[in-house]
Order: sequence, then structure tokens, then C-alpha cells
Amino acid sequence: MRFVLADKNLVVQGRTFEGFPLLIDDDGDAIQPAQNWLWDVLVKSGRATNPKTWENYGRAVYDFFGFALTNGYDWKAPAVDGVPGAIEAWRDWSRGTLGLQASTINLRLRVVVRFYEWALRKGHIEQMPFDYVTIQTSRQPGFLDHVNASEGKVSSPQVLLQQKKQSIQFLTKDQITVCHESLTNLTHQLMFELMVRTGLRQIECRSFPDTYVFDPERRKDLKPGQKIRLHIDPADMKIKNSKPRDIDMPYDLMDKLWTYSVRRR
Repeated sequence: MRFVLADKNLVVQGRTFEGFPLLIDDDGDAIQPAQNWLWDVLVKSGRATNPKTWENYGRAVYDFFGFALTNGYDWKAPAVDGVPGAIEAWRDWSRGTLGLQASTINLRLRVVVRFYEWALRKGHIEQMPFDYVTIQTSRQPGFLDHVNASEGKVSSPQVLLQQKKQSIQFLTKDQITVCHESLTNLTHQLMFELMVRTGLRQIECRSFPDTYVFDPERRKDLKPGQKIRLHIDPADMKIKNSKPRDIDMPYDLMDKLWTYSVRRR
């Protein structure tokens, strides 16, 4: 079984689907019905247009089917008393063997749950292989809660793990210094500094365009020590959620980037 992201040669009805996930078995055929589900949920609905979202969905369902096929689990069969079914075994393997966080596992589980719900509607399975439980949410009352009979209760797949709130871990100044000094490559040093000092994520840093870099000394409105407000746009680089936003670039960091810039040479 292989997971492949299509190149620009995948064309359907005149549209190129570069980056679309393909699930291929050992004979070179599409793994069904998982592949059909990916087309339905990612293309026909028209809601998921980001290739990164395509990849995340594809990898989650690929990982599930790869585990089930390798370990001899029937993905259609519900769990029997005392014995985990395919999805429970995959969940426990992800937690125990891989050591993934509950939040990461639940993100993948929700993708596979969506596949199962689709499979039930399409008649590929006769019943869901797991149960649903009713949970009480902690959300604040909304404007129309007086006409909502749910009273804050929602139905949730029982296979999901309980998530504990975790505090955000920040690097200390000493840790930042150690990390920076351990990097001997100038490119890596600048990338690390760019992320630490502006808050860019790694995918944003890796796609940060050289066209955003300029010589701050030529700007009469800027002075050393000043923060430079930059507007970053998903049309120019990879940005989480594909939403433009502003970042503050330290003057001295912009000067370093300009010295390193290919446009300056």
C-alpha cells in the first residue's frame, strides 16, 4: 500500500488536481471505497480547496487503512466484547506505540469517523462499528439557546480520546541561546531567528518570500531598534488557515535578511 500526492498530470474534466492524495494497493489499483470518499469529501463538496487539507485527510485515512490491512483487521466489522475493532486498535496503537498526543489522534480519528459516516450513507457498511455517547459541552449560552432543546449536549463518537488541557510550552531565553548557537548553517540561524522573533510557523518561515525583504537603511521612516510592520499574504506564501495577517519584524533582523537576500547580490 502506498500514499502518493498527485502531480500536475492528474487532470479531471480539464481541472488539474496537483497535490491530491492517492491511495494505491500493491497491485497499483485505488484502495476503495477510501479513494472515492476522498473525491467526494474533498472535491465534490467544494469546501476543501487547500492541498494541505487534502494531504491531511489523505494521510489520516491512509494510515488507518494501512494499519488495518497490515494487521488483518476488517474495517467494516464492529468490535466484539473484549476485543478492539479496527478503529479502536488503530487508536490504541497510535497512542501506545507511536506515542502521539490525544489531540493529534483525535484529529485523525475524526477524519476516519467522517469516512465511516459516508460509508454508511453509501451502503458500504450496514452499521457503524462504534457507538456514540452524549456529552455535556461547556460552551457559553448563545442568543438562540432558549429555542435549543439540546441543552448543550452533543453526540460524540465513543472512540475519541479524552483530551486534557495543556499549557503552552515556551522556550526560555537560555534555551533560545543554546538552540541558536548550535546551528552552524547561516540559513538555519536566520530561519530560527525569524520564527522566534516574529512568531512565524515553520511552514510560513520556509515559504517566506524574498520579495518581502528590503534594505531598512534606505527607508527614511525607519530607525534602528524599530519594529517594522509587514503584511503577509497567502497569495505570496504558505500561511496557516490561508488568512492574511500582520507581523512585526525587528529592524536588525530585516537588516540581516537583506544582507542575505538574493536580490541584494
